[in-house]
Amino acid sequence: MLSSIHPLGERSRQSRWWVTATSHVLGAGAGGATTGAVAGMLGWITLRWLDAPFRLGLLGAAALCAVLIERGSLPVKLPSWQRQVNEAWLDEYRGWVYGAGFGYQLGLGVATIITTATVHVLLVAALLTASPLGGAAVGLTFGVVRGGLLLTGRSIKSPASLRTFHERLAQGASAADLLARSSLALTAGVALLGAVTL
Repeated sequence: MLSSIHPLGERSRQSRWWVTATSHVLGAGAGGATTGAVAGMLGWITLRWLDAPFRLGLLGAAALCAVLIERGSLPVKLPSWQRQVNEAWLDEYRGWVYGAGFGYQLGLGVATIITTATVHVLLVAALLTASPLGGAAVGLTFGVVRGGLLLTGRSIKSPASLRTFHERLAQGASAADLLARSSLALTAGVALLGAVTL
């Protein structure tokens, strides 16, 4: 979406970028909350009898496994599929419609290609809340952060600024990967520490 929804692209489609971007972030939050609530409900049905330290231990173990998978230390291929959002919507619908629709699908986390084990940890975290409301809060946070990434393209107002933006994205890919792995490792550490100290 970063390469399609920005002020330059929205101007070419006669849409207001801020309307599209706002609907995208709101849609992503709603999608994340939906996934989280469903996972939390499943957790409530199946795991609510587990005590908090045990659930934290499971979350820590899941995050640690995700770090090892991301590093290639565990030869595990996590489930995903190759579906992406339908870019034909850009020419068929108003900006707020495709903004919200794309945002919702991306916020769900599981409706499009899953490129990182972090999404699987999100699902585990929402499940382990053993609460639809708790799961929705976890999912909402994920969705808003994911949808909010669209705002990084707010300065793209010319072809030159679009090229510069993509160059910066390419240059920052390894730093973003390191940040994601570090976040997973931190999650694992905090959850495991909580599991042994509660």
